[in-house]
Amino acid sequence: MRRILVAGAAVALAVAAIAPRAGSAASAPAWATFHSDASHDGISSATGPKGDNGKGDVINKIQLAGSVEDSPAVDGSGNAYVGDDSGHFYALSATPSGAPLWTFPTSGALGAIHSPPTLSQDSSLVFFGSDDGNVYALNTKDGTKKWSVYLFSPIKMSPVLTRDGSTVIVATQAGSVYGLSASTGSTTWGPYNPSGAIPTGLALSPDGGTLYIPFANQQMYAIPSGGPQGNNTSVFYLSQDATSTPSVDQNGNIYVATKAGYMNSFNPGGNGAVRTGWTNKINGSGAFSVASPAFAAGLAIFGASDGYIHAWNQSTGDQSWQFQTGAAVGSSAAFASGGSGEIVVGSDDGYVYGLTVSGALIWKTSTGAGVESSPAVASDGSIWVGTMGAQVYHIADIALPPTIPSTPLPTATPLASSTPTATSTPTATATSAIVALTVSLDAQVKPGNKQTITVTSAPNTAVVIRVDYPNGDHQTGRRTTDASGKATYSYTQSDNKVKHNNATATVTVKAGSGASQNTKTSTYKILWGTLDVSAEPRTVAVGKTVEIFMHAKSGSMLEAFITTPAGRIVRLPAGTAGAKGFVSIKYKVPKGLVSGHNVQVTVLAKFVSGHPSVTEKTTFTIT
Repeated sequence: MRRILVAGAAVALAVAAIAPRAGSAASAPAWATFHSDASHDGISSATGPKGDNGKGDVINKIQLAGSVEDSPAVDGSGNAYVGDDSGHFYALSATPSGAPLWTFPTSGALGAIHSPPTLSQDSSLVFFGSDDGNVYALNTKDGTKKWSVYLFSPIKMSPVLTRDGSTVIVATQAGSVYGLSASTGSTTWGPYNPSGAIPTGLALSPDGGTLYIPFANQQMYAIPSGGPQGNNTSVFYLSQDATSTPSVDQNGNIYVATKAGYMNSFNPGGNGAVRTGWTNKINGSGAFSVASPAFAAGLAIFGASDGYIHAWNQSTGDQSWQFQTGAAVGSSAAFASGGSGEIVVGSDDGYVYGLTVSGALIWKTSTGAGVESSPAVASDGSIWVGTMGAQVYHIADIALPPTIPSTPLPTATPLASSTPTATSTPTATATSAIVALTVSLDAQVKPGNKQTITVTSAPNTAVVIRVDYPNGDHQTGRRTTDASGKATYSYTQSDNKVKHNNATATVTVKAGSGASQNTKTSTYKILWGTLDVSAEPRTVAVGKTVEIFMHAKSGSMLEAFITTPAGRIVRLPAGTAGAKGFVSIKYKVPKGLVSGHNVQVTVLAKFVSGHPSVTEKTTFTIT
């Protein structure tokens, strides 16, 4: 890409030459839904930006009211559609402009939009869900509502449109799946809710005949896309609950990431048979993925919490290459397959990356805030992507207008040869400035009470807050400072986050991005509750010993039980809390306690007498 150092009008003319006009949406979408299509393969036939100057040319940057976590959809005219955390849905013009084409409000903060939109086959309607429990169908021409349907639970995943375009399939967070008429919103089938909550999105097989539904029971169901029919259901057993929306490759193989840090591959056989392809663990201690793989040159490409973009062989699961970014990668990669092919993906480090299919960097563009949104590819190869800083970026190649004369070159020659080249010094000083950052929090918190982390930085700065607990758990929050430079992150302190010899939580706050990013670390003490339980270590091999620590008032009689996903219960010996309040029980994990690898079991602690209603839980994983 060539950076244009000319007047703004010339840039606008250059962009207009590559961007279709807004408002001409009556054509097939270029990027119809999350990760391109209903199979979520992440593939576009377009040729991606070339990055001649090592950066993506930002042809438009639009400020929204809230953070954007998910993938935009792009119609055939290049216009993008996306929702934000503030409960607003937007149409954004392919032609550069400072404001959306139109905005549609849901129910404010209660209607936050985490559901990537889906376009109808002719791009005339856009469908999306909201935390207010509604599915919306809007006219893309003007943002007016065609219909909405209330489904009783937040809808956080992308609607799936059937192959014939007649039915929109929607899953609620509570675990119900509905088939809705695309034209009226009326229920054509459902609710289908055989097994509790649904943690991630749905996907269709390439032929459109089969719907894949991950449930929060370490299983994924496959049913006909026309709705459940008798016993026509296949079950895929996962290594843990799914953390990514399934991706289905051109051969019908299905790829799903799980909480245990594995990527699972399945090859569905005929007549309802299920054949496991491979299951491999992501490198790095505790690494996991929430990204759906894109497929390129025989590789499944996805990001993970270890900060790497991984490329694994689709047939074997062997790693071909990995590319390191500066932070966790929750953005699902897109593959622009035109030309020599290009992978585009965002990172929490505040950059969007363009890579070759062999993992070499082509270009990267700073967005000033973390990118969890998955890039969407327009038919002209330009890229739409949202940020946690409440902005949407439109990135493309910008060709130099043919009307630019070469006459300025004589003027440029003395400037280039004279000492004023040192004018680059202020730029270097500016880019190296570290953003201001202070962090305050409560020094100690009792379980069940609120901890509030207050961040002070520059106004409108993206902030990432991570809390690491002694037992290995963590949580992450993202905020943007207000006009006074303040942001707060509050939560209720959970039980059982401590170890018997460590009750200190670590808080890491990052403000800004790139060279100006500032990081501060603080700690606080977690006080004991009425009853606490920990399993140490949290990951144990068969034949090895896990130690269960329970803590309560000295003299209390305590007992614990281990429960497995298959329903087996092991009662551990009871004990009396000593002078420091602890009961310690060592348990050697026997063969046959669980079936499979990396199975999470639950430890339930309770009082033998007194406080009969007080119970506490923790978990550990048997490898």
